[in-house]
Formats: sequence, structure tokens, C-alpha cells
Amino acid sequence: MALQSAELEKIADDHYQLRGDVTLYTASSLASVDAFSAVDKVTIDLSAVGKTDSGTLALLVNWQRRAARQGKVVVFSNLPASLESLMGLYDLGSVLELN
Repeated sequence: MALQSAELEKIADDHYQLRGDVTLYTASSLASVDAFSAVDKVTIDLSAVGKTDSGTLALLVNWQRRAARQGKVVVFSNLPASLESLMGLYDLGSVLELN
């Protein structure tokens, strides 16, 4: 089974799309991405995400916290059902800003 990579594609200054399998193995490569400095509010669309696991949640929480420290807002949209299930399991519904 080949490891699928993950990437964050810029659609507009305030809109990004997360693509690929975002797992413990691939999320670390995205942890230092800075999508928040140009605007006050950024939406990250997850509709093109394949596999997810706890690494995905860790990445999203990391981005949310980094943005908050900069006085910015990150909103996540179009979460895969598998990620919504994990959020419920870890009780993170109130931690992440969702659209």
C-alpha cells in the first residue's frame, strides 16, 4: 500500500484546501505551514481529504491554536465523516471552529 501525501493548496488569500491522506505519517509535514498571516480569517476546506486519524485532529488543533496566538481565526469546512466521528470520540466539537 503506497503512502499518499498531503498538501495544503491556496485557493485565495482567505481560502485553502487540504488534500490527500492526512494521517500521523503525513500531518507533521504540514504542521509548520503558515496560512494565517495574510488575513484575519481563513477557511480550510477538507472535502479533498482521504484518510484521517488522530494525526489529522492534532494538525487542525495545532493550526487553530497558532492562528489564535496571532489573533486570527481558522474555520474548517467540509469535514469527512470519519473525522467528525473522531471529533466526537475525543470531544473536540467545541475546540475546533467549523463551518
